[in-house]
Amino acid sequence: MTLDELVRGIDVQDVRDRDLTGERVASIYLDLEKGKAFCRKVLAVLGCIALCLAAASAAAWCAHLIWPDLNWLWQRSV
Repeated sequence: MTLDELVRGIDVQDVRDRDLTGERVASIYLDLEKGKAFCRKVLAVLGCIALCLAAASAAAWCAHLIWPDLNWLWQRSV
């Protein structure tokens, strides 16, 4: 069987359009994955900030329970 017999009923432009469509879809999926990765990084940073704030709040609360007479720390000097 020759190559001419294999491609006789095939429209070359149709094949090219399908290839371009496939490339566009692949590009969209790549952009989507990049966006997901960025969102994961942002959420990780925000999670770390929230964890640090929670730890600082817990430490301050524990310090208040252990040393309730630390009013000198909050007084203003006149």
